[in-house]
Amino acid sequence: MKKILGTLLCAFCLVSSLSAYEWGGIFKNKTTVKTIDFENAGVKQADTLFLWYSTPFGNSGFNFSAEGLYGITYNKSGNTLNQIIDIDLLKVSKVIKRDTFTASMNFGRFNFADESKTIFNQNMDGIAAKFAFKKIAYKAAIGYTGLLNEKNVSILSPSSLAYGTDKQFYSLAYPFVFVDAGVTFNNLFAAQNLKFETMAFIDLGSAETNRFYFETILSGPIVKTWTYNLTFIAEALNFDEFAFYAAFNNYVSFGKNMYIKAGVEYASGKSDSSITNFSTISSRTVCNSYTLHETTGIILPGVQFVHLGKNNYWGIDAKFVVDSDSGTFQSKGLETDIIFVYNIFSDLQLGVNLFSFIQTDGSSANNSNYGADLKLTFTF
Repeated sequence: MKKILGTLLCAFCLVSSLSAYEWGGIFKNKTTVKTIDFENAGVKQADTLFLWYSTPFGNSGFNFSAEGLYGITYNKSGNTLNQIIDIDLLKVSKVIKRDTFTASMNFGRFNFADESKTIFNQNMDGIAAKFAFKKIAYKAAIGYTGLLNEKNVSILSPSSLAYGTDKQFYSLAYPFVFVDAGVTFNNLFAAQNLKFETMAFIDLGSAETNRFYFETILSGPIVKTWTYNLTFIAEALNFDEFAFYAAFNNYVSFGKNMYIKAGVEYASGKSDSSITNFSTISSRTVCNSYTLHETTGIILPGVQFVHLGKNNYWGIDAKFVVDSDSGTFQSKGLETDIIFVYNIFSDLQLGVNLFSFIQTDGSSANNSNYGADLKLTFTF
């Protein structure tokens, strides 16, 4: 084994020495202040260093890319220190361009997502390929999550969301083997696009809850400045229980720098029939509530305004949270986010996020919270 690894390392160094390469890094500093009652504030400080490297394999058309990170997070309220080391990118890729089609392939560890970025949107270990023609495109992938660092991904097991302990740098994530296949029809009529995708997640953990998804997306322009996106997802858990997700979003642009997004999301909750709570594989935070933050048992209408400047970005996002679990439809809260990002220099970026969640259900448990994020990102 040592001889094999040594041979591979020597071959890689030889190829790299004969090829052009690029490298760089990103340092991210994030301070979060959060309070429930404006009297006791919790402070969390996170610093992360990313280093990346990329090189082609001679004239073969293949490219090697890698990225590693070290992060440290200090939570003042619990006086806890959490550290992480991870290789979050390690892949070989190739793109083939011809007159009639474009093909791309990734092998190794890389980010992968379904078309709506609702079911799965994070790193995986596996292989993915895509073939795009003028009117139709095909995609396929197979992957595994059990070797990922659960401190750097957020996989929802059937029982709970699991993160690594404070004392561990690297802890293996919940294990799923998954297979993905999809097809996209471009410009079917009036510039409308139709996508179909199916995903199967085989549970290799203790819960043994296999999940199967079928996703359909219809999108396109209504008029020149008004586009829409309609998503529907059906989920089956061991083919015993079924769940559903639907989203309808509209985007209206004003010139080149402003747009408004308005829409609604629905994720099924538990009912008396075979309908159950919709669940995703990747944790997907939909609001700032402590208890209703996942895409399950919820109705979420919202509106967002975005302005893109030359060196800045700012936006206002408002959501109204309705609980649809157990067949009830109860108002739970109102969320607002104000986001501002400014490029101080080409390699230094400042970001500020003011957020709040105001509870409206009248329960005794205080779920309202207010806070702010301050982010600095330095690229080198």
